[in-house]
Amino acid sequence: MPGCRLLQLVRPGESPVDRLERQCHILQAELEDVKKKGDDRHADLRREYADIKAVLNEMRSELQSLRGQQEQTAYTMECHIQDFEAWRRQQEAALKALKRPDESTKPPTSVEAPESGKAESIKPAGTKTETVPVDVPVMDEDALYNAGRELFDKGDYVGARSIFEQFLKQFTESPQSDNAYFWIGETYYREGRYEKAILQYQEVIDKFPGGNKVPASLLKQGMAFNKIKDDINARLVLKRLIREYPDSQEAKNADHLLQEM
Repeated sequence: MPGCRLLQLVRPGESPVDRLERQCHILQAELEDVKKKGDDRHADLRREYADIKAVLNEMRSELQSLRGQQEQTAYTMECHIQDFEAWRRQQEAALKALKRPDESTKPPTSVEAPESGKAESIKPAGTKTETVPVDVPVMDEDALYNAGRELFDKGDYVGARSIFEQFLKQFTESPQSDNAYFWIGETYYREGRYEKAILQYQEVIDKFPGGNKVPASLLKQGMAFNKIKDDINARLVLKRLIREYPDSQEAKNADHLLQEM
């Protein structure tokens, strides 16, 4: 009887977990049959069933752990790939810039320093030179940041991104730096450039781990992954948000998004 049962269990292409599942079902049926007949093999079958059930539970646990590791590895690899692509694009842009005609070969033009922050137009020699005033606005930290937000609210995402990038260059130690990085990510997201947005949100997460924009960055990163149909990474990011910021509104939004995926 045990030999016959073992032959029944061996099926080509069947996974060990599926095989044990079927073996448990067969043993359970035999247990019921033996119990009804009062067969003295009942105790032996119960022990065999318990042993197989324990092995099956252990294999399920290991399989779940391996799946989690696989998802994390896939997410890490995707981040590395995106970082490499960003680096490659930067190198290509730098190479193109090197191939442009050298500006230094143009005839030099003498320019006198303007007075009082005003620039002068340059006329060919022998002609009358007219001075054309050009205002050069100088913004403080708050004014420059607000200018970026204003352009963003108007839908000028290219202009807003330029302002926020300038803000980060001028005010590297500003307490609003994490916000500026976040809004740059938002400009990419609004333009549908989700891969760029994901990388930009990661800048907020990595550079400002204790900042107030981290939950929002995790949420939007998960949404961006979902937009490009990468649900594995989307779930990983959203679950991390719920785990690390369970009381935040972003965590509630993440939970709702996970239920819809």
